[in-house]
Amino acid sequence: MNIAWQSAWLLAQRADFSDLGRNLRNGAGLSPGNLLFGAVVIVGVVVALLLLTRWRKVRDERGFNSPRALFRELCQAHDIDRQDRRRLKALARSRNLDQPSRLFLEPDLFDFGAAAGEPTLIERAQLEQLRDRIFGKRLTSDAKPEGVRSRSAS
Repeated sequence: MNIAWQSAWLLAQRADFSDLGRNLRNGAGLSPGNLLFGAVVIVGVVVALLLLTRWRKVRDERGFNSPRALFRELCQAHDIDRQDRRRLKALARSRNLDQPSRLFLEPDLFDFGAAAGEPTLIERAQLEQLRDRIFGKRLTSDAKPEGVRSRSAS
């Protein structure tokens, strides 16, 4: 009830805006100091906007170079979860890659040999699933892509 009463009291108050231009009507006008202050404020705002625009343009032209951010964005684009990201990073370390993002460019990096330190069979299967998710299913020697005919069928 108290809030309703205060609201009604505030609405009942009369705003007297007629006194706002009192000094202008009496011939007092604006002093040179007020005009100078207004001009300085306007110039300051314009200069600040120009500097901000230039800074953003330089920042955009300079570009952005972050291998970690690139790897994270590629993983997000391929819906790769945290555990699979760790697997990819481990594979990149085992391949001595300076940037793990190269795994998204070179499917041959997923090929495994019999060297020491290579992943176990389970890890290989998981990494092969990741490779297939990134590059698509690998064609076997028996399988042919859709629309490709063998020479004997022609």
